[in-house]
Amino acid sequence: MKNVITKLAYGAVIALAFAPVMSFAVSELPNPQLNLDRVLSIIGTIANWIFAIFLAVAVIYILYAAYLYLKGEEAGIEDAKKRLIAAAIAIAIALLARGVEPLVRSILGPGGGGVIPG
Repeated sequence: MKNVITKLAYGAVIALAFAPVMSFAVSELPNPQLNLDRVLSIIGTIANWIFAIFLAVAVIYILYAAYLYLKGEEAGIEDAKKRLIAAAIAIAIALLARGVEPLVRSILGPGGGGVIPG
């Protein structure tokens, strides 16, 4: 119980130490100009990073699986097969990440101009 009270006291002291700094905070936030194109651009950037990271991990897994396979040990061969499956899954996720931005753009973007039969 004494330990909890001590931690609360330290937390209160730290909060009071930062109180003057917080009083100089910005009173109004500037308009971030967040529109549909900006959101889609952010989603595209994140998708590109995910694509690159997953492809890099997949290449490393494939190289390590090849090393284990070439060693020729029975346990290593089984582990290599599992790593190749994991690499294939990583490549599939990377390809899905590449398709997220166009999918969101088609859903949220302006109409495609299709004609409704009738």
